[in-house]
Amino acid sequence: MIKLQAVVFCGGQSSRMGSDKALLPSETGNWMQHSVSLLKFLSGKVLISVNDQQMETFTAFFPPDQLVPDNLELGIHGPVCGLLSIHEKFPEADLFVLACDLQQMDPAILEALATTYSNQPGFDAYLWTTHGEPEPLCGIYCSKGLRKVYDLLQAGQLERHSMKYLIAKLNCDLQPVPDHYAAAFKNFNSHADLNGQ
Repeated sequence: MIKLQAVVFCGGQSSRMGSDKALLPSETGNWMQHSVSLLKFLSGKVLISVNDQQMETFTAFFPPDQLVPDNLELGIHGPVCGLLSIHEKFPEADLFVLACDLQQMDPAILEALATTYSNQPGFDAYLWTTHGEPEPLCGIYCSKGLRKVYDLLQAGQLERHSMKYLIAKLNCDLQPVPDHYAAAFKNFNSHADLNGQ
């Protein structure tokens, strides 16, 4: 049986925020902890994708076996590195990923995506779209699709290392976000975003 593994992505550089976004305070502790709580409806522990500089700090909040650092030997960076690093460690798992800066995410959106995944098997990925574009960091990436991308990388044939390019290589189920859930996909990248400016 394929396992649906929950993963919170925290490994961004947070350069525009000026400090690690994952550690900013929230009602449930910090952004990282809030995102983990949103994925608790899935069985099993929630993994946390981090960059190598975050490991020591994050062990104050979660045990080391819950943290998956980017594998720099892959020779890539960013979310694609995080995704393939986790796939490398858990090659049979389908990954339900959520970025920690989607702080207005509605649990109903996540549960609806999990339902689509269960009811419509066969796709490489399941993603929401806003304004016709996929939302890459709130989605389900199946092991068979990640294996395709990983093999391309190993063969030196992954021409670009962006999530948009990765998604283009997959057979995706794409569903538009209902208008009343649009705010769930607001990214908070800077203090101006936090202050509504």
